[in-house]
Amino acid sequence: MENLKFRKGSVKSVDGTDIGYYSLGSGPGLVVVHGSLRSAADYEILGEGLAETFTVHIVNRRGRGNSGPQGADYSFEKEVADVIAVLKKTGSSLLFGHSYGGTVALEVALNNHPLQKLAVYEPAISIENSIPINTLPEIETALMVQDYKKAFAAIMNVVSNGTIPENQLPDFALAMSRYPIWPYLCSLLETAPAEIIAVHNADNSYPKYSAVKIPALFINGSKSPPQLAMQTALLAGELSNSKVIRIEGARHSGPDIDAPVEIATELKAWFAQ
Repeated sequence: MENLKFRKGSVKSVDGTDIGYYSLGSGPGLVVVHGSLRSAADYEILGEGLAETFTVHIVNRRGRGNSGPQGADYSFEKEVADVIAVLKKTGSSLLFGHSYGGTVALEVALNNHPLQKLAVYEPAISIENSIPINTLPEIETALMVQDYKKAFAAIMNVVSNGTIPENQLPDFALAMSRYPIWPYLCSLLETAPAEIIAVHNADNSYPKYSAVKIPALFINGSKSPPQLAMQTALLAGELSNSKVIRIEGARHSGPDIDAPVEIATELKAWFAQ
């Protein structure tokens, strides 16, 4: 994250791993947890919008930026410990997560860490094996030989929820490789397999989130795959104190690409109530 308005910070997680984050603004502390194939650097616009009201802390999850590696024994529990370490270090009690980061945020709330409010954008969950792991050997082999286009296509086959037909994925990966962002994206591909496994292993476990009692805002994009809207509704239905809103024109990449300003506005209204 090159924006000099952001302040760098770091904290040791429970297992000794350094977890980095970037801070901006003043007011109540709000921690932001990014999604898969993302880093804190992708949420500058969202962070700047939120910083008008809050002290925003955007976490670099394991394997990104100024944070340590995922580690061989990676798990949701480690991600939860990382976020709790940032919450404690910064004195924050508000939490927002996007996609995989949204699931981590729900797990933090489930862990009974004291939060005032929670918000998530299309959390990553698996229902009836919707996040399979049968292609993991293909992904891992492609990464080993640095065939990043093949690895990217195979990862998208798992996480795109069928929005990209399988026979079009190689062309999609080829098109992506022509964008300036491609080297950055390749640097994040190594983090995907462990996160896919974590979501897959939690298949059909979403009813457990009924134990989350704090106010929770669920957000989905109007242009996201219908399955994600269904999952968002299912999750929200498990919580006794939840609200669901939709951002018009946004896809799954709403918080970082499609609608960061609009989502920052909704989050400010939610957390400031």
